[in-house]
Amino acid sequence: MTDFPRLIEHAFPLKQASIDSVHEKNVRHGHISTLHIWPARRPLAACRAALIATLLPDPGTTEGRKELCEKIGGTIVKRIEKKKMPNGEIVERIKEETEGGILHWGRETENAETLDWFREEIKKAYGGRAPKVLDPFAGGGAIPLEAMRLGCEATAVDINPVAWFLLKCTLEYPQKLAGQTCPLPDFIFHNDAFMAEFFKKAKGYGKAQVTAAMKRLKKSAKKKPKRTGKVKQAGLAFGPIDGTEADEIQADLAWHVRAWGSGCWIAPGVSWRSFTRPTPSSSRSRRAWSPTSISRCGLFRLKTTARRILMPSITSSPKTTSKIGEILDGSPSPPSRTSGHGQ
Repeated sequence: MTDFPRLIEHAFPLKQASIDSVHEKNVRHGHISTLHIWPARRPLAACRAALIATLLPDPGTTEGRKELCEKIGGTIVKRIEKKKMPNGEIVERIKEETEGGILHWGRETENAETLDWFREEIKKAYGGRAPKVLDPFAGGGAIPLEAMRLGCEATAVDINPVAWFLLKCTLEYPQKLAGQTCPLPDFIFHNDAFMAEFFKKAKGYGKAQVTAAMKRLKKSAKKKPKRTGKVKQAGLAFGPIDGTEADEIQADLAWHVRAWGSGCWIAPGVSWRSFTRPTPSSSRSRRAWSPTSISRCGLFRLKTTARRILMPSITSSPKTTSKIGEILDGSPSPPSRTSGHGQ
């Protein structure tokens, strides 16, 4: 196939991508940046715009380029924003925002038909097949993630072990475990705040139902034998007690990641403060944890999170074990590959 001029060689929705990238920095819930700290993350909006403009051919006319750029990034509108200053004065300022397009956080789902249109146009440009995108320095995975979102076959490479595992957790594991559930790990049942939020948001319980579920959980947890300190984490024997449904503690991948990432569970009984600064008694017997050690702690938590979810030993339930085995062994290969240190 002969090469052709690309849109990015002649035009690019630079201002729209800049505005939506700034807005994206304030997004926390659901963003890949919350998975683990990575010092050089690229905004998803900028990566999406750059990929589309690189993969699509140049329309050849000024009008066609403008129309395509607006389809990618939308149009820029000015709004008056009021802000109260510390002295009580109300100050008005003009703020630029984007309308339409698929770069702003959440608009890729709101304008799903536009995203589907881009996928089809990209396939047409490459003879009806999905193009292959290689990122040899993938880092946090923003570029390969957006390439996959556009229907491309993405290959991500990074020699850094932290980046390599971030890519695994960002690109591969969600595809393998999407829509699958298994019991939460037993240690999280003692975290009342987490479990109350889980029952409220994941199960849709009201206030009275959350209270009743917490009581049943505590009652069932008392019957659980003491932990032996072994690596294996089985699901809590939380069956139908007092009308409780057997799947009450079934959770998807997102809730498992939150469970394993909540607090510091590496050393039971030791608070997170003990890891960040030494106490007079601990300064002599144990060295203070350095920032590098904290990073290793985060990497260990991240690795163990995925390992607990992916290994059959996550639960003692034969049904869940066999289901996870089917997912890992029988599912089709995802349109992404990660390679690097540790593979």
